[in-house]
Amino acid sequence: MALLYTLKTSKNQIAELEELTGLSFLRSYLIYKVPVGQCRGQHRHQQNHSILFCLTGSVSIFIQSEEHDAVYQLNSPNQALHLLPSDWRILYDFSPDCTVLALASDLFSKRDYIPEPYRPVLLPVREQVWQ
Repeated sequence: MALLYTLKTSKNQIAELEELTGLSFLRSYLIYKVPVGQCRGQHRHQQNHSILFCLTGSVSIFIQSEEHDAVYQLNSPNQALHLLPSDWRILYDFSPDCTVLALASDLFSKRDYIPEPYRPVLLPVREQVWQ
């Protein structure tokens, strides 16, 4: 199941992700300007680990493992969500100013994607109005 880290940095405000996670990262990308009501993700992986940061704004992330469902909200750059390959994920409820930084342990490969969730997905409704 996904792990949420709250990064505690040194006086120089540096967080060593490789040291924290034991991973190295081969790909990075940004998710931003997601239209209201749209989602991203909707897959899991065979091999790839991902670390997600919300640099600005906020986003909700629904995670489904074989045994559990969980929802995380990222709304600060000192939070990092480590998604295991087996975590089926959907990013939703993006604030208009949301920018997500994703770091991936592997290069993009469509063959690594598994689109099917473990069971039906019902996203929680959040009573939030973005202005």
